Amino acid sequence: MRIVGEVEHPIYKISILQHMGKFTVKIESDATSQSYKIRESETIQTAHDVKKLITPIFLQKIDKVFLDLSDNLIHMIQSSQTSTDSIKMIDDII
Repeated sequence: MRIVGEVEHPIYKISILQHMGKFTVKIESDATSQSYKIRESETIQTAHDVKKLITPIFLQKIDKVFLDLSDNLIHMIQSSQTSTDSIKMIDDII
C-alpha cells in the first residue's frame, strides 16, 4: 500500500492510499481514525478522482462519526479504569 495523495484539512489528516486495484481514504483525528475503501473503476482511476469524492457533505458526516467514536472511546475508558486514570486518558483524547 502506498500513499498517492493527501487532502488538506484544518483538523484531520486525510491520506489517499492505493493497493491492488483499490483506493483507501484514511482520515485521522487525535485518538481515532476512519478508512473508506473504493474500488478503481472507469470513473475512479487516480488520486484526483478520489479527492473529488471528499465533499463538504462527506466531511460533515465524518465529523459526526468522529464524535460518536470519541464518545464510545470515552465510555470504554470510563467503564474500565479508576476515576483518576480515566480523567487522564480522556484528557488525552480531547
